[in-house]
Amino acid sequence: MTAPERPTVENGNSISEVVVSWNAVPEAGFYRIGWVSFTGWESEGWDAVRIASVENLGQTSYTLTNLDAGILYAFRFGVGNARFGETEWSGWTTLTVSVSEECAGDRDVLVALYIATNGDNWQNRRNWNSGRHPEHWHGVDTDPNGCVDQLRLGSNRLSGEIPVGLSDLANLERLELHDNQLGGAIPAELGNLSRLTYLTLRDNELTGAIPAELGNLSELETLNLWGNRLSGSIPRELGDLSSLMSLSLWDNQLSGAIPTELGSLSELQHMYLDGNQLSGAIPAELGNLDNMRYLHLHRNQLSGAIPSELGNLSNLITLSLWDNQLSGAIPPALGDLDNLRYLHLHRNRLSGAIPSELGDLSNLEELNLWGNRLSGAIPAKLGNLPNLRGMDLTHNNLSGPIPARLGELSNLEFLYLGNNQLTGEIPSELGDLANLTRMRLFDNRLNGAIPTQLASLARLKTLSLSANQLTGEIPSELGDLANLNYLYLSENQLTGSIPTTLGALDLIALYLGDGNRLTGCIPAALENVPIQDLDDLGLEFCP
Repeated sequence: MTAPERPTVENGNSISEVVVSWNAVPEAGFYRIGWVSFTGWESEGWDAVRIASVENLGQTSYTLTNLDAGILYAFRFGVGNARFGETEWSGWTTLTVSVSEECAGDRDVLVALYIATNGDNWQNRRNWNSGRHPEHWHGVDTDPNGCVDQLRLGSNRLSGEIPVGLSDLANLERLELHDNQLGGAIPAELGNLSRLTYLTLRDNELTGAIPAELGNLSELETLNLWGNRLSGSIPRELGDLSSLMSLSLWDNQLSGAIPTELGSLSELQHMYLDGNQLSGAIPAELGNLDNMRYLHLHRNQLSGAIPSELGNLSNLITLSLWDNQLSGAIPPALGDLDNLRYLHLHRNRLSGAIPSELGDLSNLEELNLWGNRLSGAIPAKLGNLPNLRGMDLTHNNLSGPIPARLGELSNLEFLYLGNNQLTGEIPSELGDLANLTRMRLFDNRLNGAIPTQLASLARLKTLSLSANQLTGEIPSELGDLANLNYLYLSENQLTGSIPTTLGALDLIALYLGDGNRLTGCIPAALENVPIQDLDDLGLEFCP
């Protein structure tokens, strides 16, 4: 069989495709296509030649895919002998795989990024600056035309500054440079990336202001800039990001007011502005964000009242406003947040009564109101919260009795009511809290005896009743609390002897003195409790 003619080759319809065509050979048993890139030939020789078999003898073309755009290849055509299966090959035909003209400069942009961010020290720099098309470089994805549409270099030891030239990647949809050591300012030119949907520069060392030009990114869905050293105010232009679903600016040094324009972000589901130096009032306009699920404004310097409009956020799961300077009453409208699981308003200057409407939050798991100036009684309606796992009302000015209905909180794991002005007896119903691990009722004006029903709290690890006006004897039944590690009963008016049953507990801390009038001797097993005030009792250890 004579050698066949060389094939005709041309670029296909998509990037990285080449169509190989030939004339039919009547006596052929099968056809074969061979191809090799010149870079592969130089490094591997004949071992780099790849071969594809074509069994259909009526076929006169074959499309090769996944070739490297911009690279020179050689192609040849082979005919198989029907009798002996040997292949006669044509000569080679060369072709450079095409690159779309619109992104011909993308490679240069990436090389500039590599140089600007100390690429030789990257954790993974596979194929960067090689002869292969950028679609084969680590962290780079391209569209069918070979244009860079994703750049994912997070956690890759990039350092230096973000080059302005990244804005020339006109088709870029996703830019991930998080968890590196990048410094300097965020280039305002990134606002020119009109197709960008995802931008994360979080956890770097970026400084300066957030560019107002980022508000031009009309397709942006996620903006993550947290964990940097950004300063200045939040640009009101971010309120123009009509597609934005997640805004994360936390743990920076941002100051000034929260722009009211953010209330226009109708698609927003996550807003994390915590851990900054933001001041002024919480905009009532945030109550317009119907899709909001997580609103984190804690650890700032926000002041004024909590807007009642936040009660309109029917999809809200977490409302976190703690560690600010908020004042005024807790809006009863927050009781309308049917999907709320976490309400954190602690460490503010809130005053007035706890709204009974909070008892309507049937999905609530944590209620943290400690460290405010709240007054009045604890609403009995809070006993309606079937999913509540934690309640912390310490360090307020609450008064009146502990509602017995709190004993209905079957999933409650911690109950903190200390440092208030609560009166009356400890409800025996609290002994029904089967999942309770920590109970802190210290520093109130509670009186009467310690309920023996508390001995039913099999999971209890901490019981703190110090600094009250409790009377009577220490119930011996407390010795049944096998998991109890911390027992605080000092600064009361307890009498009688110390139950020997306490010696069976694996206690880490035990406080019984200062104010109590205990008699008899101290059970010898308590002598080895690591943290205790037994010396203050003036009693001897039992022999």
